[in-house]
Amino acid sequence: MIVFSSSSAHLQDAILENNPGGGLVVALASTAQVQDSTIGGNGGDGINLSDTSVVQFDFPTSNNQITGNTGWGIDCQSSPAVAMTVGGAGTVTGNGAGQDNCPSG
Repeated sequence: MIVFSSSSAHLQDAILENNPGGGLVVALASTAQVQDSTIGGNGGDGINLSDTSVVQFDFPTSNNQITGNTGWGIDCQSSPAVAMTVGGAGTVTGNGAGQDNCPSG
C-alpha cells in the first residue's frame, strides 16, 4: 500500500502480507494511522517512511504485528528527511535488516 503526496490513510485490522516489495510506504509529507494490523512476510520493509512523513500507532501500546519482512520492520529515510513514528508500534520482530530505525515523537 502506498500513501504519498500529502495524503493520509487509516489502517485498522488490515493485513499487508507477502508482497514482493514493502508492505506500507508513506512518502512525500503523508501520514498513516495503523491500528491492530498485521504487516509481514513482505519482500522489502514492513513500513517505509520518507521525507516528512509520519506513522501514528495506538498510544501507548498497540496490537500491530510487524514481523518477518525481508527489509526493516519500520524504516525511516535518513537525514535530511524528518520521517518519524508516534506511539507504540506493537510487536516488531524477525525482520531481516532490523526492527526499527525511526525516531519517535
